[in-house]
Amino acid sequence: MMDFMAFDVDGTLFSSEHIIHGVYIEALASYNRKYGACLHVPSKDEIMVEIGKPIQEIFDNLFGAGGVDFEPLAREIGLVLIRQVKARRGLLYEGVYDTLSLLHASGMRMGVASNGRREYIEAILSTYSLNSFMVPGLYVEGAVKNKTGILRGYIDEFRLNPARTVMVGDRYTDFEAARETGCVFIGCSYGHADKKEMEGADYFIERFSDLLHLPLFK
Repeated sequence: MMDFMAFDVDGTLFSSEHIIHGVYIEALASYNRKYGACLHVPSKDEIMVEIGKPIQEIFDNLFGAGGVDFEPLAREIGLVLIRQVKARRGLLYEGVYDTLSLLHASGMRMGVASNGRREYIEAILSTYSLNSFMVPGLYVEGAVKNKTGILRGYIDEFRLNPARTVMVGDRYTDFEAARETGCVFIGCSYGHADKKEMEGADYFIERFSDLLHLPLFK
């Protein structure tokens, strides 16, 4: 049995795929108007390729390095995105609530490990009543710069054995964080990335509920 599980959020627990293009359209219109900018709206496909990466990397890839006033644009996108989440216009993947509930009841400690901003992640957790399953979250801010830092933070805080700690995610950033900390990695084939991005994963799941059937939890 494992001691701790860390979950990526977008592409693992929740999907913003159906709302994200509309979010960018609305947020960029507001940003361009307020700041006299003329940033183009990326296509949905261009945005989806970036989901799961650190937000500065996302903006550099979508708008060109150094071409964006980072904080105001992040704030505009965050406000629209959180409003959409709270209106339940995103998608909680099938089986997430029930699976987390069963894991929590079994005594598993769990937390989130996401590059998303604190307000966005906490909006998802509270809207879909997942926060009671998770330990207080660590986020990419301050001294913590990426998912590797988040995992290391959990390992240090709870004195975890990395070999008994699991990272669950759908992108190379999740896989990279697990490998750099010595944790077990479970790749989600249903997420936003191509499975090849996680080549070498310890396990793959086709549905979130498949977690319960892995030998790790027997």
